Order: sequence, then structure tokens, then C-alpha cells
Amino acid sequence: MSEVRRWSLVTLLAAAAAGAGYAVAPRTEGTERAQTRARCARGLVLFRGACVPRAACPPGRVALDGVCLRIASPDAGTSSAATLLTNAHTEHDGTVTSYQIVARGEGRPTDYSAYHYPVAPADPVVTSGFDLHLPDSKQRRGNPRNPVGHGGLDLARPIGTPIASLPLEGQSAPTRVLFEGMLFGRTVATVHERPDGTYVAIHGHMSAVAPGIVPGAVVDAGALLGAVGDSWTPGVPHLHYELRWVRPGVDAWTLWGRDLWDNAKAVPVDPRGVLPLAPGR
Repeated sequence: MSEVRRWSLVTLLAAAAAGAGYAVAPRTEGTERAQTRARCARGLVLFRGACVPRAACPPGRVALDGVCLRIASPDAGTSSAATLLTNAHTEHDGTVTSYQIVARGEGRPTDYSAYHYPVAPADPVVTSGFDLHLPDSKQRRGNPRNPVGHGGLDLARPIGTPIASLPLEGQSAPTRVLFEGMLFGRTVATVHERPDGTYVAIHGHMSAVAPGIVPGAVVDAGALLGAVGDSWTPGVPHLHYELRWVRPGVDAWTLWGRDLWDNAKAVPVDPRGVLPLAPGR
């Protein structure tokens, strides 16, 4: 087997602020010094060298560093766009985070067994589901080192179970590899184009990556991406499968590693809105 190229989590290309849909004034040397000196009381956040109240944002804006920033219209520059839903949850430290998701959509089944997945079926099909659309009190909370809520699906399968490339429903272009490296343990991320925009599929906790799965590679439907594992979840083998919708104006190819978690650039997706339906559903 040929050696698989490994990539660092360091962001190789940073998306411009204007492309991410908001405007922030350039930092100055004085601002940096002020930020270094500033210490904020509970309930306040540091922004441009000053302690300001944490923002409660109106529709069309999202809180970033305690300040409400305008979000680019989801249909800007596209003929059609995903439908966004705004929600919020309380973090482990008591702060409240507002965020947007792409909702499942009307008419799509709620039952996870109604869909195809990148791994073979099992019982249960999904061991932990997407919950960022739910009220705060019903979202997943566990280890304080992990985020509140679950932006993907956990599919428990034995170590070594093949993970296949899975086109999304309505996909309009070939699947390409965006990222291969350490994110959710060993991870492969792929890019999927649909009429409503660009999606990124994240495959995490893998035990191995297939030869040829490197950034830029085109992968056919059903092609081997790698194998299920327990990297960063020792003793709990499963595939973490997560989808992100890339905001208009953001180039998916600038999103590397943890950039995929930036809600101002890429929005969590309820997978049931775009996964292909299983036969007979």
C-alpha cells in the first residue's frame, strides 16, 4: 500500500473576513497591546481591547466574540440556498452561544433508518444523533472538554469496518477530498456540490485511511475512504459523520481542520436533510 500523505491541522489558507460575510476593522498594534492587558469580569467578553457585554443577537446576526455580526444572506450569489434555522445553547461555563444550522426540512423522515450511510447497516443504525435543532435542555452534554450538543451522527461499528464515499441526494458534481489528518481523531473530509450550495462531509475517528485519499483527489461513489476506528475515543469504535454547509462567499478549499467548526464560515447540517434515502423510503 502506498503511503498516505498526512496534513497538519494548521490552516493553510485563511478565508478573508469579507468572504465570511462580516466586517471587522483591522487590528492595530495598540489594539493588540490593549487586548493583552485587558481582563474582563464574568458576563463580559474582550473585543478590540475593551470589555463589552455578551451580545444577544437579533435575527440575521450572529454573536462572535460577544458582538453581533451581520451574516451574509444565505442566498447571496446562488439561485437557491439551504434554509437556515437559528438556535442557542448554554456552554459548560454558563455562557450562551447563538448559532445557525441547516434544518432537516419538511417531508424528510425523522427515522434514521430511512437513510443510506457511509458504513454498512447495523442495529441500532445511529447510536447518537444530531441534536443542535433541539431545545438547550435536550442537547447532549458529557465530558466538559467536548462541545455541548452534537453536530453529527455517531455510527457504532467494529474497528476495520469499511467507510465508503457517499454522494448526497441531489449532488451535482463529483466528490473530492478536502482534508485528511487529525481532527476528530484520524479524519477525512470531502466536498459535495448541490444546487443549494457546497457541503463538507466529515468522517472521524478512523483507524486507517485508504491509499490515494489526499486533498484534491476525486472519489467515486462507493470508493473506499478508510476504516472505522477509535482514534481519540479509545475502546469506543465508531464513525463520527458530520455535514457542514459552506456559507456563500466562502471558498470551501480554504476550510482546513478547525475552520470547519467556525459557524461564520460553515453551518452544521441535520444529515437527514441531504442523505440519500434507503430503498423503499
